[in-house]
Amino acid sequence: MEGGNQGPYNVGEPTEKITLHISCRKLADLDIITVSDPVCHVYIADSDHPDDWMLYGKTEQIENNLNPDFVTYFEMDYYFEKIQKIKVEVFDVDVTRLERIGNFETTLGEIMGSVNTTLTGTLTIPNKKKSRGQIILRTEKVATSNDLIYFSLRINDLVSNKGWFCGSDDPFIFIERARENDQEEFLRVIQTEPIRNDLNPTWRYLKYEAKEICNGDLQCPLKFKVYSWRNSGHHKFFGEFETTMLRIRNGDTQYNLFKDGAQQKSICSFEEFFIEERASFFDFLHSGWKMNLMVCVDFTASNGEVTVPSSLHYLNPTGEFNDYQNAIRQVGNILELYDYNRQYPCYGFGGIPRYSGSNQVSHCFHLNGLEDPEVDGVNGILESYQFSLLNCGLYGPTNFGECMRKTVDYIKERMDERMYHILLILTDGDIHDMPITRDIIVEGSHYPLSIIIIGLGESSFDKMIELDGDDVVLKNTRGEATRRDIVQFVKFNDFRHLSKQALAEEVLEEVPEQVVSYLSQNNIKLDEVN
Repeated sequence: MEGGNQGPYNVGEPTEKITLHISCRKLADLDIITVSDPVCHVYIADSDHPDDWMLYGKTEQIENNLNPDFVTYFEMDYYFEKIQKIKVEVFDVDVTRLERIGNFETTLGEIMGSVNTTLTGTLTIPNKKKSRGQIILRTEKVATSNDLIYFSLRINDLVSNKGWFCGSDDPFIFIERARENDQEEFLRVIQTEPIRNDLNPTWRYLKYEAKEICNGDLQCPLKFKVYSWRNSGHHKFFGEFETTMLRIRNGDTQYNLFKDGAQQKSICSFEEFFIEERASFFDFLHSGWKMNLMVCVDFTASNGEVTVPSSLHYLNPTGEFNDYQNAIRQVGNILELYDYNRQYPCYGFGGIPRYSGSNQVSHCFHLNGLEDPEVDGVNGILESYQFSLLNCGLYGPTNFGECMRKTVDYIKERMDERMYHILLILTDGDIHDMPITRDIIVEGSHYPLSIIIIGLGESSFDKMIELDGDDVVLKNTRGEATRRDIVQFVKFNDFRHLSKQALAEEVLEEVPEQVVSYLSQNNIKLDEVN
């Protein structure tokens, strides 16, 4: 699932929160030997600048398929009173490049106003009228359920689908759910991983959000369709069965597969089925828990001498903010609304705090130059930042370890205060103490902590992307994985020409889920919170 708030339209309460689902039919085939491997890029127009398109998200790539039903869907805020422009670009993925199949532009209102909130359009190339295929856009109302559903699924006695020239049977499952307003039509919402060369496969410990698998409705009809994976994209069909989460929870856990209306000998069994009721972010805010912001700023020499206009730390005599100041202001203004006392511990690293009489580099000095590192509000952060720029020397290298250690120890001392902490790190380059940093992040994932890293300047930030852990789970030097995803990294330059709210929306988007996952993993129940 792709999701998050719909940035440019996030003004006032939405009429509805919706999910957008995408299918294509009869796509133009751009491959010579095989079939196109389509992927969709979804864009939304800035409400203030309707000709400016912002990438909202991408679907998965589906190999060798001209009639794809994409599993990836997109959560959006729908406003009845607004024109919310949407553009979908469909590409064929080649080894080295993307080749455009076609585009389609519409509005959320047009989709919502179509029969069964389903809009079928024609894909075209700009300035050309010839059809490049059809696109089908469907919307569904987002469920309010925050529950998680866990289960294992075992299938016995699948009948081999492989022919003379095929490889192994590698079963996988598509899960489809009935649409809310038309239960004869099903949306593909989940695809499991294939299990290699196994006619008695078991998928262990599957975990899905209830709103993802059944839109929060345990009585929603579901289809489990079992296939054997083929690299060609022409997956071989084993069979299917239909059920609901409610039936499974009530003990109806075994199902025969059916193919072309005929019952097969294969039996599917649900095991270890469990529904976990989770607190929501609203419950967290309503319960008396507090949020606390901490800030760490990079004072390494790679930022450039502060008196030079090209420096990332340049203090413009006109009062115009540099990138560090803009990032602090944009993110801090949002978090300040939730901070319980607006007192923020602020630190610098990679610099020489000359205000203390030291001539040695420090990787965790107080930004305000005082014994107590806490400052008052976002303005206090900005004032302390300017104080340190005028009273510290830039040095290096870029080490996160000491500031992160200070943060985790600070949190440990306050575990009885029902407080969730957000560490904001501003830096211009990749770190030099990666092993220590990974160790502390894995440790910190057990505590009420989220880490936001904003990269400034032109560095590649490869190690920051690794810390984010979106593609590969972050592990410490002992091979232990993070208990939950707590790091969000973004490049400031990616948001330079967007609205002032765009940066904050991107870096803070994952925080509510990180808070909820902490409450869930530590068995902090609603009754305990309240």
